[in-house]
Amino acid sequence: MAEIAVGKGIVPAETTCCWGRPLELRSRGRVWDDDVWECPRCGCSLRTGLSDSVPRGQRIVIEIATADCSVGHSHEPDPGDPDAP
Repeated sequence: MAEIAVGKGIVPAETTCCWGRPLELRSRGRVWDDDVWECPRCGCSLRTGLSDSVPRGQRIVIEIATADCSVGHSHEPDPGDPDAP
């Protein structure tokens, strides 16, 4: 998630975790509430919300939470994961 920063606008459905995997919607807020997007493999997550300061169709990043680096952030492929790069 290096290119993602708090306060920056993103399209969460097009965003990947540090491992390069697509994030999945874990919980959807109501109209003005926050959504949480998470990588099911490593646990990285983003909390996003609506904001007038980002272009339409984007969400503003409110919080970034990265998982324990031993879970899947190393550059070494996981031998037990058939989808590992």
